Amino acid sequence: MSLIHWIFFDIGNVLFVDEPIIVMHWLGLHDAIRDSGHQISFEPLMERRETLVRKNQDHVPYVTLGHESLGEEGWAEVQERNRRKFQQDHFAYNFMMEGAEAVLRNLSTSYKLGVAANKPKICRKALATAGLLDYFSVVEISAERNLSKPDPRFFKSLLAEADCMPAEAIMIGDRIDNDIAPAKGLGMHSIWFDLDPVAHGSVAISDREKVFIDSLSSVPSRGTGHPGEEIAPDATVTSLAQILDAIERIPHDRD
Repeated sequence: MSLIHWIFFDIGNVLFVDEPIIVMHWLGLHDAIRDSGHQISFEPLMERRETLVRKNQDHVPYVTLGHESLGEEGWAEVQERNRRKFQQDHFAYNFMMEGAEAVLRNLSTSYKLGVAANKPKICRKALATAGLLDYFSVVEISAERNLSKPDPRFFKSLLAEADCMPAEAIMIGDRIDNDIAPAKGLGMHSIWFDLDPVAHGSVAISDREKVFIDSLSSVPSRGTGHPGEEIAPDATVTSLAQILDAIERIPHDRD
């Protein structure tokens, strides 16, 4: 009897490349620091980013540095400006991964599909605009539920809405901490999308963006190294084209 009935997708760096959003955060932070009177170049900021990611496995170092450099109020102002930019021109900062629609169309003939994403509410509109929303029977977006990954309640809510047992589902995500570890903790299968954003279309259009992309080549956004055995995914892919084969390699039958 087939065990796997559901495939759940993260959005960022799985179906959409969201590194441009991260660039926006870093540029906004750098501009605000300089506006506050500190004449810091972008390179030392990237060196600090690399240290935070490498040593602390900090997945949002721009938040850490925003609070350190600008304080709560100053960083909140930067975040609000970035939120408005993102709302006004979503696809400038979050473009669809090549082949996403074809993969979803293929999978939808054999599985039920769902979204499990830490995203703002506009994510649902973006999925619809891109022609992807109708492929999903369940859409769990953190901003709509006041729950976010890696909270186990997020995944329990997801499974309850799908009327799905954990062993009947695969979670596909780009983060070990937010996607793979909590899914595995509940008994779900998992596929880690180990994305190289440069190979998937992130292009520098300014000197600072080039510095950022060069920094990513040294230390990726998701940290260095690979997950340990205790939180190892069932499969690892580096492109959407590999997902179909990865799903088929995961055991689908009862012993």
